[in-house]
Amino acid sequence: MSTEIDRDGTLILKALAAAPRNEYVEGAKLAIDTGLDPDRINDALALLVDAGHAECNQVFGTAPFDFGDATITSSGRREFQRSSQARGAPASAPAQGIVTSSTSTIRLFISHCSEDVELAAHLVALFRVALNLPSAAIRCSSLDGYRLPGGANTDEQLRREVHDAEAFVGVVSTSSVRSLYVLFELGARWGARRHMIPVLAPGTATSVLGGPLAGLNALSAGSVGQLHQLLSELADTLSLNLESPAGYHDQLEAVAELIARPNDSQPAQAKPLSNEEFNLPKEAEGILKALVEGDELTVDDVATEVRLSKQKAQYFLDLLKERELAEELMYSGAPSEFVANSKGRKYLYDHNLLE
Repeated sequence: MSTEIDRDGTLILKALAAAPRNEYVEGAKLAIDTGLDPDRINDALALLVDAGHAECNQVFGTAPFDFGDATITSSGRREFQRSSQARGAPASAPAQGIVTSSTSTIRLFISHCSEDVELAAHLVALFRVALNLPSAAIRCSSLDGYRLPGGANTDEQLRREVHDAEAFVGVVSTSSVRSLYVLFELGARWGARRHMIPVLAPGTATSVLGGPLAGLNALSAGSVGQLHQLLSELADTLSLNLESPAGYHDQLEAVAELIARPNDSQPAQAKPLSNEEFNLPKEAEGILKALVEGDELTVDDVATEVRLSKQKAQYFLDLLKERELAEELMYSGAPSEFVANSKGRKYLYDHNLLE
């Protein structure tokens, strides 16, 4: 009897075999094609590589995946064809569990975190009026009237709609880039090479877009001119007629008023988050504790200490550096070492993580 990881391996081989010969497939694309979560993909692909059925490139900054991209080998292609014939199905037949089609009516997907729901609500109202879109054509999962259906498999339906929607708008803020769901949605859409427009929330710098997303041109919700550009590009993508500006003037003004809303008599602006205003992922907290207890550690040391892959350890070390909680010490001809600084120690103290 085959195990779950065996079945996962078959799904991954099918997805790799479907790609053009010698083409590498990224982790986010494999997640979409197989319907598997990153951990299951990491485990199954590692076994396929060990068996000589697949090859992968391992690079930094690919979390939650332990690899950058992968391809099937000749041995893997033969193994997939043999297993398909053993099941009595042609090699081109879709494997069970793979989403091959969608009956989704979602045309526009709006990715956002719960902290940005007010901005997302104003954007939805603007899109509905300016583009004449019905509510059933829009997915905005934190907003009443645009949530997932009751009883839906949340992860599966989001995965499908993120891929299948004709247009995709990602609300990007200092809060959303810490949301695992938002990061997965943005990464999956980018990996699918489909339409995608990042929209920056008030006070958000383009520098928050890291990795491959940094190459995308982001539009600002704080600019009326760029909101007009956003509407025009969505209308073209969805093949819709854009209403005259007078028709959506009120909704555009509502977004502008939200952006300009005063805070303590000062214009709204982004400010650095203090230790009390954000929580690190548990993995990053574990690494920070290891740096405090072990002093100077290399990436390999950290990976061993907290039992993470080297790629994941590097990802969370980069996060600690970005939050100015740790520092990297670089030496000529030797691996870099990482140390926790005073802000890192204060974070652990403020969150009762120091023993």
